[in-house]
This record gives sequence, structure tokens and C-alpha cells, in this order.
Amino acid sequence: MNREETIRGKLTNVLAKLKNVQPETLNFRDEDNFLIILNMGSFDAVEFTLRLNTEFGIIFGDDSNDIDSLNSFGNLVQMVLTRSPKYQL
Repeated sequence: MNREETIRGKLTNVLAKLKNVQPETLNFRDEDNFLIILNMGSFDAVEFTLRLNTEFGIIFGDDSNDIDSLNSFGNLVQMVLTRSPKYQL
């Protein structure tokens, strides 16, 4: 499993746990807006950004493009790939 696949799996697990669904039921494409698909409100979004810190060491809000990373699952994966100290080469 490569870094991107690992991150996709971990993000899916975090989102599934947050929304109390089975990870196997989630199959996000890059262009999918996971916030809308999972019907995430503002509280869920804040909780998710806190979990990004816990799981990936990313402090959400440190970069002006952070909000854009929530527009699609692919953007989120790319943010983790580039900013997570756990997954940098």
C-alpha cells in the first residue's frame, strides 16, 4: 500500500468514526465533497479538523488554503500528503 492509499484509508476511517458509520460503506472519489455526502454540520467539521491534528499532526488553519482542502476528498488527501509530518518523504 502506498502513502496515498494509506492516507485515504485513514481519512475514511476518521470520517466513518466521526459519523458513526462503517468505513466499508464509504467510497470517496477525488471530486466528492465529503462534507455534503456525510451531511456534516459545523460542529462535525470542527471535530474533524481537531482529529486531523491528532491523526496526522496537521494544525488546521495554519495555511490560507486549508478551507479549500475541505471542498473535495482529493484535496484533503493532497493536503495530508504535503503537510503531515507522519507521511512526508
